[in-house]
Amino acid sequence: MNKNELTARVRAALEDSGLTASPYLALHLSGGTTEVLLMDREERLTLLAGTRDLHAGQLIDRVGVALGLPFPAGPSLEKLAMTGAAQSLLPVSMEDGDCHFSGAEARAMQWIQAGDMPAPQIAAEVFSLVERTVLRLLTAAADKTGVRDALLTGGVASSQLFRDQICAINQKRRLGLRLYFGQRQYAGDNAAGVFFFYPTPMFVSLVTHGLQAVAISLCAHRMMKEKL
Repeated sequence: MNKNELTARVRAALEDSGLTASPYLALHLSGGTTEVLLMDREERLTLLAGTRDLHAGQLIDRVGVALGLPFPAGPSLEKLAMTGAAQSLLPVSMEDGDCHFSGAEARAMQWIQAGDMPAPQIAAEVFSLVERTVLRLLTAAADKTGVRDALLTGGVASSQLFRDQICAINQKRRLGLRLYFGQRQYAGDNAAGVFFFYPTPMFVSLVTHGLQAVAISLCAHRMMKEKL
């Protein structure tokens, strides 16, 4: 995801989130991003941390599909996880402030192939790992920057189970993070309305290119009709 699109998604998530502080941390969590960023007072994004291999959404989708769930597997795996009980069997893997999910994927696939762990528990373990990893990433970023307000967005962050659990762990462990979440219509991977939060030059460019495409299509259609 390019910087303009990421900026637009963070801006969109900020709408009606309740977050008014600036600067703030932003975490975009989806099938294509797992990034912790700092949004400064001039609305400039700085990358602080991320994943070294799989994105959180990729882990969820791959495990879900291996369990026979439809792709994208997030909503179905979430429902399954809500009927299971995680025991934190998947350890958080960090390297120089970044995270890894590939080892967790391999372990989950072993459980599925062995058939000796119920599917609901596997689902719950995956969500538990993502939640604990996100909190490790955010805590490290907060300690580094001194900023403890965090806005979470993206398809994975739209999960109610994820939101409930991450808030509960933050409170239980007294991590001191102030967590905010984008409204679901703006937070999802295919969120409507994100287009309108692009930086102005990029927005104008997108509109211009869109109008050009429409004009070309209409001209081509007219020429075809005249030939007939």
